[in-house]
Amino acid sequence: MEIHISVLLVILNKLDTREAVRCSVLSRRWRRVPGMLPNIELDIDSFTPDHDDGFTSTLSDAARNNYAMVGAVQSLLSHESRHDIRRLDLSFFSREESVGIIHAIDDAMARGRRIQDLRFVVLSEKSFLERPHKDRVKHGRRLLHCFNTYPRVFVGLTRLHLECVTVHGPRFSDLIAACEQLIKLCLVYCDFGKETTLTIRHEQLSTIDLEFCACYTIELEWLPKLAELSIVVWSWTSHEYPLVVGHAPRLRLLDLSHAGMVNSKILRLSKLLDNTTSLQELWLNFETEKVWIQPETPKHLAPFMRNLTLVDVHRIHPNCGINWTLFLLEAAPLLKILSISVTDHLCVPVEEELIKRFVICKKSNINWKPSDFKHSNLSKLTIHGFQPNNIFMGYIRRVMKTAMNLEEILLHDDWCEDCESYYLVTRYPQIKIERDLVKKAINEGITSPIKSIQFFHTSEAGTINIID
Repeated sequence: MEIHISVLLVILNKLDTREAVRCSVLSRRWRRVPGMLPNIELDIDSFTPDHDDGFTSTLSDAARNNYAMVGAVQSLLSHESRHDIRRLDLSFFSREESVGIIHAIDDAMARGRRIQDLRFVVLSEKSFLERPHKDRVKHGRRLLHCFNTYPRVFVGLTRLHLECVTVHGPRFSDLIAACEQLIKLCLVYCDFGKETTLTIRHEQLSTIDLEFCACYTIELEWLPKLAELSIVVWSWTSHEYPLVVGHAPRLRLLDLSHAGMVNSKILRLSKLLDNTTSLQELWLNFETEKVWIQPETPKHLAPFMRNLTLVDVHRIHPNCGINWTLFLLEAAPLLKILSISVTDHLCVPVEEELIKRFVICKKSNINWKPSDFKHSNLSKLTIHGFQPNNIFMGYIRRVMKTAMNLEEILLHDDWCEDCESYYLVTRYPQIKIERDLVKKAINEGITSPIKSIQFFHTSEAGTINIID
């Protein structure tokens, strides 16, 4: 019998969890097998209730799906089993009935069931703009209730994705610290108090993604294993840095994306990167708005950028210029790849005249004159939104003069990844004779011409094609 069960587990483990559960009705012997699966993954997006129970039929489709999801988790974990669960990956809405999921997991743990890798994706049933503040507060209270009632579940969490909750910063800091096994944290549209510092102290966290979260500032107090940090749009405070790095000695990737407004503070990377010495990748996205970093000399930046190998400066507005980005190259002696993106494309056009006048600011050229320095490690230059005008051609020639070992130049048209549409650059070289003229102009008068100059066009389907 044990051999037979082992064979069934091998077969069912090749199916997704819902299909495996359906198979359990084929035989009486099979009924307890799904509860023994080593990997259980249930996603609310693909979940639909199997029948009309007369109760959930009056609810929205999303709510009905969530009830069905809760029932499936309870059914799977109710089986008596000595088998460990290698991975339990659950995606569900933040609703009252979802507490049943946490309860079922806690019951399984209480019976001695070991879950090696526990992942939660807790979604908002509505978008942030459709979700009133009182609902976000309710979600926050429900989260804290689950944390206080089922602490061992949170101790076992390895990954947490959370949307649209309002929780006082210190309470949330305590919650995260109690999730002892957590290695990845993603927070979207979470409010911790605009006058409150969100302090994160954790021994295991390696990846943090924060998107549209509100707080006074984020303090990385003690994160010895943090490797990747991404912050997308921080609070619109004009008097504080969005990030304070305490102890994060392994931070190798920093990704900052922010639409600079009228009162957005201009940041100095030397202060922002203070206490980081292992940074290898720096990604900056200006969302076609004001440039919110201040160019600095290598004297101030070299200690923090000495290990950088990749810099990507994304969505620079054309009015801001591009020559100023060379201060990043000058401060990073080991840099191998420099990529810039220039566009004035807005995914969501701003229609309110009041917002246009008082929030969106005028874009102006960043004044920075790079010194006559040499760079021996840069091998690839990539430009998105390229046009064969004096601005771009002068920039390329300046990089070629500086980078003694430059091998590749990649020139892309303008493709918007966010709204997945092609944004026409009218002067992008469309035909071969135009591209040949660009290549000739780039290499003109150069003793060691660049052999690899490639042009890339993105089709309407999103496919990037190399064109001769």
